[in-house]
Amino acid sequence: MTALAPWGRSLARGGAFLGAVDDYARARGVLFGAPMDFTVTFRPGARLAPQRLREVSQVLEEYSFSLGESLARHPFADAGDVSLPPGNVAASLEAIEGVVAGIAPAGVIIEAARTKEISYRDLLLVNMFLSACHALIEDTALFIAVGADPWVILGGRVLLGVVLLFVAGRLVWPDAGLPEKRGG
Repeated sequence: MTALAPWGRSLARGGAFLGAVDDYARARGVLFGAPMDFTVTFRPGARLAPQRLREVSQVLEEYSFSLGESLARHPFADAGDVSLPPGNVAASLEAIEGVVAGIAPAGVIIEAARTKEISYRDLLLVNMFLSACHALIEDTALFIAVGADPWVILGGRVLLGVVLLFVAGRLVWPDAGLPEKRGG
């Protein structure tokens, strides 16, 4: 497998974890490594653990006799390792947190769409709101750095998202007015 992680680190070197699927849309979970041993005091090597675990997973069985089922019944993707800044513990922890925060909510939305627990209309509205409020904290922090009032920026972005959601949900695409999804 030569899948490319969302943040650009290739899995081609040692392969993915045993049983990982290439298709993120089919996956019910995502596995990623955090190669970090900046705080080690005696023997470094923890940074090598994610890749080593992938390597040794290749000799494991995909079928569990005690559970009576195959790993294939629980599809997951291996997203590779998070690229961490060398020697910077705080920035590394933030990078790991960012990956988790990015994967978890997206997985909930994808699963709801896949199981049709959410209508096509509501899926579009959720994505519209998320687009309007994307990078809310980061953008606000940037504007604070240049002297802007954080409450104006933060409030303005959230208000924009709510207004867009209202206009799209009530005026443009009322319950019966949105065309059905095309192409299956």
